[in-house]
Amino acid sequence: MQPVTNMQPAYDLKPTISYRPATAKLIGDSLVRSIINEKETITFNQNKTGIEWNINIGAADIYSLNIRYTNPADKNLSGTLQIIMADGTVMKNEKITFTPAKPGKWNYISTNTGSMVNAGNYIVKIIADDAAGVGISGLDVQ
Repeated sequence: MQPVTNMQPAYDLKPTISYRPATAKLIGDSLVRSIINEKETITFNQNKTGIEWNINIGAADIYSLNIRYTNPADKNLSGTLQIIMADGTVMKNEKITFTPAKPGKWNYISTNTGSMVNAGNYIVKIIADDAAGVGISGLDVQ
């Protein structure tokens, strides 16, 4: 018998898989692929647009998700992160906040899958609710 623990899973023991803008699917008009801070980026130029990556999970577990972004505005902007199963079922629907970034710097949003996910294919979608001007430069899954 083991005592109950509230420790987070050891994410750093799993390999990190990076998904870059070149592999993202663009949803809607007014999304721009460009170079910002020397990195390939997709910028939301209009709200209610989105980007999504098809990810492949190799073993059942809770996975961490890290999104690299830049927000040139002087205020917080908002978006939605969704994790969608292959059959279209939304597993996670989380409001995210893009805090202002210092010039030439990147910010990160760190979250996780919310629950254990089985091996297989999933979609990670980022939707701009009020995020015009935000640039997304990648997704790391660990």
